Order: sequence, then structure tokens, then C-alpha cells
Amino acid sequence: MADIEATEARINITWAGKNGDMPDPVPYDASDADIKTWAAEAVSGGGIPGLDPDPNVDFTDYVVDRFEATEDVPNRIFLRPKTPFGDQPNPTVPEGWVPNDPYEDYDWCFPEEG
Repeated sequence: MADIEATEARINITWAGKNGDMPDPVPYDASDADIKTWAAEAVSGGGIPGLDPDPNVDFTDYVVDRFEATEDVPNRIFLRPKTPFGDQPNPTVPEGWVPNDPYEDYDWCFPEEG
């Protein structure tokens, strides 16, 4: 893989249950549209180690996350599918049921009799 300059980033792509890094760095301040286009071209052509080539790749609804460099890690850009976390309303819960863990509102059980 190519070295990364301070103004560049490595793109990590998640597609079809796998992920891989684009071998060449891109400008860190590139637009989301450019990131998605470059990634689609690379995945379509089989240019991402760890990802199978897919001529039907479509990153239209994907999210672009950017993480600035630290002492140990260069700038990173992650292209990933949207996730339901924080997006969805609370699930419908049967009356009388309580959360198993108050911090995880999706894991429900019947309350113990006291």
C-alpha cells in the first residue's frame, strides 16, 4: 500500500458482509460523492483486497465517516451501510414485560415475580 500524506486518507469499504482497504490513498477532504464513486469503481473492478468484484455495487445509501489522524493511525475514511441504531423507534413490547438490561432496550423478558 502507498504511503499516506497528511492531507490524504485510506478508505475502508464494507460491502457484501466483508471489508477491505483501497490500496491508494485519496484526499481527506474529498466529497462524499467522490468517495462513493471511487469506491464503486474499485469494487466493481476487483481492486479492493478482501472484497469480491461486484459490477452491481451501489453505495448510494452508504455513510461516509471520517476520522482524523492520531500519532499511531493516519487519516481514515470508512464507507459503510447505514445502521438502524439510533434511527428506529423503540420496539413494541408486550404489556408487563421489562428490559433485561436497562441499557439495552431491545432485549426484553417477563419480570420475575417478587
